[in-house]
Amino acid sequence: MLKSQNSDYCNQIGSVADSYLSYNSGGNCKNIYFCEYCHSNCVGCLDCERMICCEYCYESVNLSNCYNVKFSSSSLGCRDSYFIENCTNCSNCIFCSNLHGKQYHIYNKSVDQKEYKIFEQQLEKNPQNYKNISREFVKSLHQENCENCIGDFLEDSKNCFSCFVAKDIENCRYSSEIR
Repeated sequence: MLKSQNSDYCNQIGSVADSYLSYNSGGNCKNIYFCEYCHSNCVGCLDCERMICCEYCYESVNLSNCYNVKFSSSSLGCRDSYFIENCTNCSNCIFCSNLHGKQYHIYNKSVDQKEYKIFEQQLEKNPQNYKNISREFVKSLHQENCENCIGDFLEDSKNCFSCFVAKDIENCRYSSEIR
């Protein structure tokens, strides 16, 4: 550990503080937990991978300059959003993909602020409903020739849950970068 402090069970990190069980991360990151490849001033991220200059993100992959973005991937400059994919400079979006410069969208449709807040509160009140809806969203991401899989960038796979960047896998859970 190079110039790192109070970062237990971390490996291959540099300039990281107050972090836990993270690896291949550095560049003035603080309070990152269970993260891989978080760089350049990431703060308060949990269970994330390939993040640059992000704050308070959760269970996300490949984000840059995002704030309070959860369960999302491949987005840039977004904030206060859930389950977004390939979005740029968006805020207050839920279950959206390929949007640019939008705010208050649900399933890629514009909604007013009040309708958005009601939907967001209902989602947060009932975690089981949240989980079921999120599975449908994640199923629609980058998958080719997959059966009963939840994850992103999967090919020729079967019965996978929360798997990412994998090919020819079967009956796997919580895995990434398997070829």
